[in-house]
Amino acid sequence: MTVTSPVSIVIPCYNRAALVGEAIESALANGDGAEIIVVDDGSTDASWDRISAFSGRIRSFRIPNSGVSAARNFGVEQAKGAFIKFLDSDDRLPAGAVQALLQAQSDLAPQQIVFGDASSIGPMGEAIVPFGYGYAGLAPNGAMSRAALLSGTMSPYLPLYPIKALHLVGGFNPTLSLGEDQELAVRISLAGFQFFRIPFVVAEVREHLEDRLSRTGDADIYRRQVCVANEILRHLCSETSSITQDEILSFARTIWILGRDAARRRFEVESRQLFRISTDIAGPVQAAPVILRPFYKIVDPYKMEKVLDLIKRVIRRTKS
Repeated sequence: MTVTSPVSIVIPCYNRAALVGEAIESALANGDGAEIIVVDDGSTDASWDRISAFSGRIRSFRIPNSGVSAARNFGVEQAKGAFIKFLDSDDRLPAGAVQALLQAQSDLAPQQIVFGDASSIGPMGEAIVPFGYGYAGLAPNGAMSRAALLSGTMSPYLPLYPIKALHLVGGFNPTLSLGEDQELAVRISLAGFQFFRIPFVVAEVREHLEDRLSRTGDADIYRRQVCVANEILRHLCSETSSITQDEILSFARTIWILGRDAARRRFEVESRQLFRISTDIAGPVQAAPVILRPFYKIVDPYKMEKVLDLIKRVIRRTKS
């Protein structure tokens, strides 16, 4: 690979004919020599036609449907930039985002990776609210600890990834269909890199009605969370000499919270699996809220969550 531009913007696309053009336009608006790579992941709608309309201004590729991780990895393989900025085909890149990331990165050490915040936009592109996955509180001074990383989600559109870091760890895990972004970030952290936050919105993330509906609970989401948790746990176990107790507890608490969430939605199998992973990491109920630990020692976590949920419902009814 010959580096000819500082940044390659990689946009994977699958059946986003109505929106991919807007994503590409936002990337072009960040321009200033950035290379824009769009990978159509075997779309069956008019996405490729929309992408082809930008011929001469972007580099576009079409591959058999392989999933978003494989599409991103393919884009990285084609990239000529020293840094990679990922952008989903239904999202937008805010004005000045690439320049802000590059400027911040120029002031950092080689083993630090800059990332920013995100904002939500509605189905029609209307602004909703800025957010940062909680990292504003976890990294108020910029540098983020690994314990903080293990307690959140490093979505792929937040960092400016050095292409050398992506090559070093092998890119995204194509076997994961959810949480692949966090699993990648953990591997990069274990490879010796540290994430550094700037308070600048670097992605406008579109919310869709179907996304909101899915949050009401789909057991498959939690099954995939179990797969991600096991993968991250495997990586942590392979680096035991460099992992601290705080980092272990941070990850265990994250998994415990997912277990509680699954329990509230009555996904018993998935909830118990997540509670088991958390317990395997940190010991019995060590990741649970301190005030609730005595109860979890008497009643198993899944049943305890059902009891707590019932109590909350009764309280709400008495107040109404």
